[in-house]
Amino acid sequence: MRTTFFKTAAICLCIFAFTAVASAQRSSSSKSDSVISTIANGAGKVTVVVVGSAAKVAWATTKIAAKDVAKPLLVSVAKPLLLKATPAISGYALKLTGQAMKKAVPFAAKLGMAYLKAKLPI
Repeated sequence: MRTTFFKTAAICLCIFAFTAVASAQRSSSSKSDSVISTIANGAGKVTVVVVGSAAKVAWATTKIAAKDVAKPLLVSVAKPLLLKATPAISGYALKLTGQAMKKAVPFAAKLGMAYLKAKLPI
């Protein structure tokens, strides 16, 4: 009970901290002509440019990785493996099912007869 309480309290504390940090990053709506506010507004625009360019680079890297690494790997390895292995695995599973049924049905009959002998007063 105590560990659940402490875990819940820690999660709530983290959420509160993240919320406080996020709200602290919002720009103020006051329009003052001071040097500090001008510098802060310019720095905010630079941050947006840096984050935007980083996102574009990450997107380009993801597209290249998906196009040049993942797709050829899927086409050359996964597709033939799935197309050839699926019928073979299905056939093997059917063979095992048949062999299991040969042994399971007589065992189930014996088990059923033993149950009936134990429960029916004859």
